[in-house]
Amino acid sequence: MPKPTTPRTATTRWKKLRTRLIHTRPHTCHHCGRTLNPNAKRGEAGAIELDHLEPFSRRPDLAHDPANLVLSCQPCNLTKSGKAYGDPIHAPTHTLPLPTSQDW
Repeated sequence: MPKPTTPRTATTRWKKLRTRLIHTRPHTCHHCGRTLNPNAKRGEAGAIELDHLEPFSRRPDLAHDPANLVLSCQPCNLTKSGKAYGDPIHAPTHTLPLPTSQDW
């Protein structure tokens, strides 16, 4: 019986790349600027996700290219989905608080 295929994010190559990028890049979401927590587990607030600027669905050849990968929060990564960075309708589902007159 053939072995089931492994998702690309479960491969050793992906895990090593993810770890390297998290340790060498600022812990902020590329899209919204939110501070990310490198110790948070997937699904926890502030967890880091890797996002492909050119989506994997369009450019699988760039799947492991560090120049095509950015750190992202989950809401931004889910909102972007299969769209390329800069495609229309790319807007985070959340915003950072803006300063009010009381903050000045």
